Amino acid sequence: MSDKSQPNSVLQTGSIIIENDGAIVVRAPDDASLYGATAGEKSVLTLLVLDRSGSMSSHGDQPLVALNELIQNLRVADGAERTFAGIITFAGDVRMDVQPTPATQIEDRTSYVANGSTALYQAVHKALNMGLEFKKFFLDKAKREVDVAIAVISDGGDTDGPPEKQSEVLKLAEEARKQDFKLQVVGLGIDALRLSQQLGFTPGLAVTVEPTREGVSRATRTVTQMFSRTMIMGFGEESPKTKSVKTPRTDSQPISSRP
Repeated sequence: MSDKSQPNSVLQTGSIIIENDGAIVVRAPDDASLYGATAGEKSVLTLLVLDRSGSMSSHGDQPLVALNELIQNLRVADGAERTFAGIITFAGDVRMDVQPTPATQIEDRTSYVANGSTALYQAVHKALNMGLEFKKFFLDKAKREVDVAIAVISDGGDTDGPPEKQSEVLKLAEEARKQDFKLQVVGLGIDALRLSQQLGFTPGLAVTVEPTREGVSRATRTVTQMFSRTMIMGFGEESPKTKSVKTPRTDSQPISSRP
C-alpha cells in the first residue's frame, strides 16, 4: 500500500526545507549557529508517531488534550532552544502533522479525528527515514551531531502494510540503533514489548499503559520524559524539572486484534 501523505507538502524551517518523505531539498549554509547552537554543540530531533485509527475514538478528546500537554512541555523543557520537534499521525493514511520545527515555536494542535485502519509500518518508516536524513544533514552541513528520539503511541498492530514494509522498517531501525537513536513504543492496552520487537525498537524503553483516558495521558507523559532526557543529554545534569516527570509502572498486556 502506498504512502498516502501529501508528497509535495513542505515546511520551511529557517534555511531548511524538508519534504514529507524526509528528503531535505534545500541545503542550509555551512552555519553551525543555526537555532542557537554553536560549533560542535549538539542538536536534538524528537518525533512522535501517534495512532489516530478508528479504535482510538473510544478515548474521545483525550488524545488531543494529552498531545497538547506534551507540546507545551517541550516548548519550555531544558534544551528546547536546541531541539526540533515533529509529529506524525496515522490511520489508513500517514500525515506529517508537524514537520521538524524548533521546539520553542511548535504550536498546540486544534484537532484530532480518529477513524480508519492502521498504517503503522508506513508511519514508522517515515519517522525513521526522516530521523536518519536529518542527522546526516546536520553532520554534513553544520558539522553538528544530532541526538534523535522517536516515540510511537498506538493501541494496535499494523493492518495496512504489505509484508515487505515491516522488513524495511526493521532495516531502518537497525541503522537507527547503530546511530544511538532512542526508539520507544508505548502501547495502549497492548503488549508494548512485543510491538517494539516487531518494529525493531528498543525493548527496554517499551511501556504498556491501560486503554483508558488516563492511560492516554500516562502515555504522553512517558514520552515527554524520554524526550526531555534526550534533550538535556550531554548538556549537564538533569534539572528538577526533568526529574519530576515520573515513568508510570505498567503491566504488559497481549496485543489485541483490531475491531
